[in-house]
Amino acid sequence: MAVSRKPKTDVTPPADDQALKAYIHSGGSTAKTKPPPTAPEIRQSVSIPGRICHDLDTLRQARPIKTSRSRWILEAIIEKIERDTSD
Repeated sequence: MAVSRKPKTDVTPPADDQALKAYIHSGGSTAKTKPPPTAPEIRQSVSIPGRICHDLDTLRQARPIKTSRSRWILEAIIEKIERDTSD
């Protein structure tokens, strides 16, 4: 049996398909620049001199409830902000 090509048919795509192709070929707009979302948390590295860090750890260990160094520093920052803004 001989192998032959598929016969050519003149089929026009339905209107919906043409509209889809027109939409695809029309291209898109460039991405709009939006301001970056506000971060709920900002990471910050802080260098603490050894003596201050030792004093800080001594104060943390004296607390009845364990507190991380990061948490202790955040509480200290909040206390300082409240003192400075109450004037």
